[in-house]
Amino acid sequence: RAFDVAADGSLIACGHVRGSTDLDPDPTNAVTINPGGSNIFGAIVKLNQDGNYEWHATVDTPEGSITSCVVAGDGSVYATGFFLKGVQVDGTDPLYAVTSAVNGNNDNAFVAKFSADGSGEWLRTVDAVTDTASSYGYSVDVDSEGSAYVTGKFVKTVDLDLDAGPG
Repeated sequence: RAFDVAADGSLIACGHVRGSTDLDPDPTNAVTINPGGSNIFGAIVKLNQDGNYEWHATVDTPEGSITSCVVAGDGSVYATGFFLKGVQVDGTDPLYAVTSAVNGNNDNAFVAKFSADGSGEWLRTVDAVTDTASSYGYSVDVDSEGSAYVTGKFVKTVDLDLDAGPG
C-alpha cells in the first residue's frame, strides 16, 4: 500500500497481508508469515538497494492495516494505520500491546516506531471513547528530531492523548 526509500537506497514497503505470505522477492528463498484465519496483519518489509530481503516487522491489526510508512534519517521506520479491538507490535523487550477501550466494532488509529533493524520501539493509539466512534491513521511523516506527524480522521469522540499510558 505504501513505501519509502531510505538514504542508502533501500526500500521500505508496508501494507497488510492475509493468510500465508512470502515476503522475500527471491523465488529461491521463502520468508513466510502466516497470520492464519481471517486475521489481517500489517507488515513492513525492508529490501536493500539490490532488491534483496533484509528484515520484516509485523503489526498485529485484526481487520486493520498499515496505510503509510516512512524512514527517518537514522534508519528507523514509523508506520500508521488502523485496527479493530486490539493492536500489537513485537519488540525485543517488552511486547507492545494495546487493547481498545471499547469492545465494539470500532476502528482505532495507531502510530508505531521500529528501530533500523525492524524491532518494535513504541506504539501509540487514538482510541474510540464511545461505541459509535472511530479513528484512522492515513499518513505519517517524521522530522529531523524524530517527531512523528500523523494525518487521518476521527468520527465522534476519541482520545487524542498519544501518551504511552491510558488517556
